[in-house]
Amino acid sequence: MLRLRAFDNHFVRQEFQCLPTKAPSLYKDVAKEIEAVLNFSGIMNPKLGIVLLFITFLSFSAAATLERVLRTSGTPPQPPYHHHQGSSAGVKYGSGYGSYYHPRAKCPKLSAPVGGKVNVTGQYLGHKAIYSCNKGYVLVGFHIRLCIGNGTWSGMAPICKRVNCGPLPHIANGAVSIHPDTRLGSTATYTCNSGYKLVGNDTRTCLANGKWSGQEPVCRPVDCGDLDNPMNGWVHISPNTLFGGQALYRCKLGYELSSDVVRTCQASGQWSGSAPTCDPIDCGDQPTSDPNGQIESTEGTSLGDKTTYSCNTGYFLVGSATIYCQNDKTYSDDAPTCEPVDCGAPDPADPNGSMQFNATTLGSTVVYSCNAGYTLVGNPISACQPNGKYSSEAPICQPIDCGTLKKPANGGVTFYPGTTFPSTATFQCRPGFKLVGSSTRSCMADGEWSGMQPVCQKIQCPKLKPPRFGKIYTSGRHPGAYVVYHCSYGYRLNGSRRRVCLHTGHWSGSDRDCVKSDHYGGPVKSHGSYYDD
Repeated sequence: MLRLRAFDNHFVRQEFQCLPTKAPSLYKDVAKEIEAVLNFSGIMNPKLGIVLLFITFLSFSAAATLERVLRTSGTPPQPPYHHHQGSSAGVKYGSGYGSYYHPRAKCPKLSAPVGGKVNVTGQYLGHKAIYSCNKGYVLVGFHIRLCIGNGTWSGMAPICKRVNCGPLPHIANGAVSIHPDTRLGSTATYTCNSGYKLVGNDTRTCLANGKWSGQEPVCRPVDCGDLDNPMNGWVHISPNTLFGGQALYRCKLGYELSSDVVRTCQASGQWSGSAPTCDPIDCGDQPTSDPNGQIESTEGTSLGDKTTYSCNTGYFLVGSATIYCQNDKTYSDDAPTCEPVDCGAPDPADPNGSMQFNATTLGSTVVYSCNAGYTLVGNPISACQPNGKYSSEAPICQPIDCGTLKKPANGGVTFYPGTTFPSTATFQCRPGFKLVGSSTRSCMADGEWSGMQPVCQKIQCPKLKPPRFGKIYTSGRHPGAYVVYHCSYGYRLNGSRRRVCLHTGHWSGSDRDCVKSDHYGGPVKSHGSYYDD
C-alpha cells in the first residue's frame, strides 16, 4: 500500500491510497508525477495541487488497467459491461470523477511554453510530455504530463518564468548599481564612498539558480598608516589613522615647528601636506647695552640662555641686570639703562639730633650729631656709593643715663621716666621720719644728678612745759604719742586735756593754762609740775 500526502505549511491537507497493479512500467511515471506535484505544492494553490494530483492518480489507474489487459490477451481490450447510470457506452474508472476510458483516444498536440520546450513521446494512452525551460528560465508547474484514456493530457501546462535574482541592498559607506536589470546574466557593480576602499569582489552576476554570485563586499575606511615623530618632537594622531583622522605636531622645549600644520588622512590613503621639522628656538642678537655700560656676560641666544649687563663707575643700573631668551623667541626684558649715581635725600636725623650735607651725588657725605644729653649710636658719617645708596643708615640718639641713686635710710626713691636724661628722682621717708634736703634730683646732660642726697630723720615733737598750777603726763614725743594735762585742786584747765604728737613734729592744739576756779574765789597762780614718760 502506498500513502501520499500533500502539505501546505506543514499541515496535512489530503491523503491518497494507490492499489498496486501489474503495470510496473508505469510505476516510475507515477512516482515522478507525484514527486512533481509535491515539489510544486508550495508554488501553486494547495487545493489546486491536490485536485491535479488526484486526477493524475485516476489517469495512472486507467493506464495500468489497459496495459494489463493488452499484455494478457494480446488484443485490444474490450470494455467491461458495467453500466453507469443505465449506459453501457463506457467503463467507469478511477474514483468516480466521470472520466471514460477510450483505448485509442488521441491526445492533442502540445505547444512549447514561452522560453522553453516540450518533448512528447506520443499522443496516445500512456505517452508522456516532458517540459523543460531554456537557460535563464525556471519551470513553474509539472514537468511531466501523461496522455490519459479520455484523450486529454493530465494536469495543466507548466510555464517558464524568467530567472530573477531580485534587488541587492546598498552597502554601508558605498552603493551598488545593477545593469541592465535583476534577471539572469545581469551584473551588480559595487562602489565605495570617498575615503573608503572595497574589500571583496566589486561585481556579482545573477546566476541561473536565481542567486547572485559570490558574497557581498564591504567598504572599509582608507588607512593612511602611522607617521614618524620629527626629531626633537612628536606627532599626535586623533582619533586614528583612518580617513578623516588628523595629525598634530609638537616640539620639545627649546624647539619650534618649521610650519604650523595639521595633516589630514585623505581619501587617497595619503596624509595631506608634508611633515614639519622641529628647529631650535633662537632669539637673535641681544638688546644693545647703554652707552655708559656693557654686556658683562652671555650664554648665547638660544632658549634659556642668559645675558648679564653692568654699568660704568659713577652710574647705576636701572632695570633687569640679567635677561634670558624665551620660548616665543623674545628676550625677557629690554637692556637696562645706566643712570648717573645720585643717592638722593639721606635718611632724616634722629628727633634728638641733626645732620649736615652739601650734595647727594657719588662721594658726597652726610654728618649726623646728637643734642646735649644724648649719645650718638651708629655711624656719624654716611657716604653716597656707586650703587646709588648711602654707606650706612642714619644713627640714633640715645639719652644719657645718669644711673640709679641709693635710697636714703628709712626712706625710698622713685625715678620718672627712668634714669636717663632728663628724668627726675623723687625721695620719700617712712612714716615717723622727715626728709632733710631736696625731695627731687634731676638727671643732667653731663650724666650727673643735680643737688645732694637727702636724708630721713626721725620725727620728735618738742618738750612741753606744764602749766602753772598744773602738771602734764606724756606717752612720748614720737608721732602718735599724746600728752594729758591736769590742774591742781582749785584750778581748772582752759582747753582740751589731751594733745597728740603729729607727723609734722608738732603737738596738736596749743598750750594749756590752769585758771582758778570761781568756786574758790578766783584764780590762784601757782607753779605746776611736769611729768614725762
